[in-house]
Amino acid sequence: MMNTAPRLLMLMRHAKSSWADEGMDDFSRPLNGRGHRTAPTIAKWIVEKGFTPDTVLCSAAVRTQQTLAILTDVWNEHGEHQYARHDCPELYLASTNAILDCVSKRCNTDPLPSKVMVIGHNPGLELTASMLAGQFISMATAECIVFEIDSKHQPDWTLDLKLGGIAKIQQVAPKTL
Repeated sequence: MMNTAPRLLMLMRHAKSSWADEGMDDFSRPLNGRGHRTAPTIAKWIVEKGFTPDTVLCSAAVRTQQTLAILTDVWNEHGEHQYARHDCPELYLASTNAILDCVSKRCNTDPLPSKVMVIGHNPGLELTASMLAGQFISMATAECIVFEIDSKHQPDWTLDLKLGGIAKIQQVAPKTL
């Protein structure tokens, strides 16, 4: 029997990264001090809202990996948290199609994950969030947008906008908490 409970898709932009080493390639840039301070704020909010994911798709870039490490540390402070982790090189500077394709390929498993988080980069995340919401959405660093996916309209993680059933339910940035 198909599970008809709504699922959650969370799109999170990496925390603030450093530009201190101008010669460093973009992929290798680490978080800066602000990034290390703000990521735990979002992680706590995710726990408080009951949005802690069971599957995380994370760009392979250093700053996204560091963001996920901080989130995981905070989630584990609130009780041991297990999730399926997928480090996805294809999410680095990905387009909307690449992001949705990654979600479809990595999350259409049995059973389907109920809470999926994608940690990535702009402009792809902004464009994906805007497309899913049907309106322009701006995403600052460490910002998280949560979409509810109606399983009656969207039976799996191959999201089809023509079928409806996708609604933005939360959007939060560290400065708003």
